[in-house]
Amino acid sequence: MNIKRIAILTFHNTINYGATLQAYALQQYLKNEYGNATIVNYENDPLTHNHSKQNHYQRRNLKQWILFILFSNETNKKVNFFKIFRSKYFTESDITYKKSSIVQSNDSFDIFIVGSDQVWNDDITHNDTTYLLDFVKKGKVLASYAASFGKEKIPSVLQETYKNLLARFSLISVREQQGAEIVQSLIDTSVEVVLDPIFLLSKTDWERITVPPQFISRKYIILYIFGRPARLFKLARTIAKETGYKIVVIGSDYRKQIGFSYTGSLGPEQFVGYLLNASYVLTNSFHGTAFSINFNKQFFVEMLPNGSKVNSRLINIINLLDLNDRQLSDGDLPDFRKSIDYDKVNKKLNIEKVKSYAFLEKIITHHKENSFGTN
Repeated sequence: MNIKRIAILTFHNTINYGATLQAYALQQYLKNEYGNATIVNYENDPLTHNHSKQNHYQRRNLKQWILFILFSNETNKKVNFFKIFRSKYFTESDITYKKSSIVQSNDSFDIFIVGSDQVWNDDITHNDTTYLLDFVKKGKVLASYAASFGKEKIPSVLQETYKNLLARFSLISVREQQGAEIVQSLIDTSVEVVLDPIFLLSKTDWERITVPPQFISRKYIILYIFGRPARLFKLARTIAKETGYKIVVIGSDYRKQIGFSYTGSLGPEQFVGYLLNASYVLTNSFHGTAFSINFNKQFFVEMLPNGSKVNSRLINIINLLDLNDRQLSDGDLPDFRKSIDYDKVNKKLNIEKVKSYAFLEKIITHHKENSFGTN
């Protein structure tokens, strides 16, 4: 039997823990189970420009310039950590494709999987229909795994484009229920809601690439946050006061909190290591929450203000696993001593993992005569 060559199209070349680690997880799972998977090295020009040094220089105001000067060394370290991680763990296509040349990738692959992450968010991709696999030829398998729109609806001007291109897919899965509703409002097809790729790997799998924290001699509370969430800060201080645990913040901040330690720049392996070895995780990040659950950590999550788009995926996962009591709400802080019943959570999580594994199995075993594509 010929081995089907698997391509993954996602946001992999970015300095973002969640994006990088979800790409790693999907590729690693497929390689473990099916023998191969290659990340398509695709450059979306607007995305590349947004991450370029030149663009950073052009867009800085005076305050941003000052912060850039203060933290440029940390930023450069982080960029290098991510480059090393990708070089060490990613299998990428030998060719770097552009919009004009991506059709050539048909010669190298039989199965195209787009996802995970917000690959169908036109605000991020600048309406690049490559992420809707418009370049894939007839006879190939087109599928999505845990793709996300990152919004409540598709702009009306783009709905016909999404409708026509999604109709070509062999199999569709999304990360949020909201995404399934968007797809089904456009086309009459079956859509599955699956887990973020980081859940495809077990704690043991993640331990294989983990770099444990150094220079921490006692138990600690991890804060992995965007902005400065006052309630998470307050809860961290409460836990630390009553337990004697150290408070460690992932990253750097020019306005450091008194009594908090900061990790500075970390690579993906170090990031996972800090989460894996924490006694408590306090976060307003989806992937901070997802890793906490996968590692069976005691955690609390605070939603981002102003109904951030990130909140929908946070709400989705905590509702799915009946972990609503871990969400900080107005009023008194929760009792941090109340532990999560992970026997109960893991039973539900394992059911969802089986569904996610089964969906990937369907992609890989999908018959060519049932697939779609361009001529």
